[in-house]
Amino acid sequence: MKQFFAGLMVVILVIGAVFAADEITMSSLLKVKNGQFELQRNVASRQFDQTGRTASYIIQSFPTALTRVSIASEISTNGFYWMNNLSTNPAAYIDIGVTNGAAFLPLIRLKGGEFSSGRLYPTNAIWAMASEGLSLEMWVNQD
Repeated sequence: MKQFFAGLMVVILVIGAVFAADEITMSSLLKVKNGQFELQRNVASRQFDQTGRTASYIIQSFPTALTRVSIASEISTNGFYWMNNLSTNPAAYIDIGVTNGAAFLPLIRLKGGEFSSGRLYPTNAIWAMASEGLSLEMWVNQD
């Protein structure tokens, strides 16, 4: 019997100025079906404080060599992020992480079409390396 896995995660980030001052509203829906296993989690809208008023939005190309992610210099304290691998090839991936000396420590792998969101550690530089030349769409706000 062929195993089938379907995952859908919908994350919406809205800068809180639309709804309330200095807040970010996040919603998340996760649906997984893999053979007999099924899971669904729906986190209704939650609001988080955001004191920073600056954000960085970029689309950056990544080669197969380790490259620093270009977050705007105005972002002195990383906050919430949203990243999207713009490749349509499901086998093409971008590894995202930090460095420790000369070692790259990947923390997130985004395959073609996948995205991720969350909160970054405030002061760490973010690095990435792709399996082939790929582009990453990214938004980061000032915390």
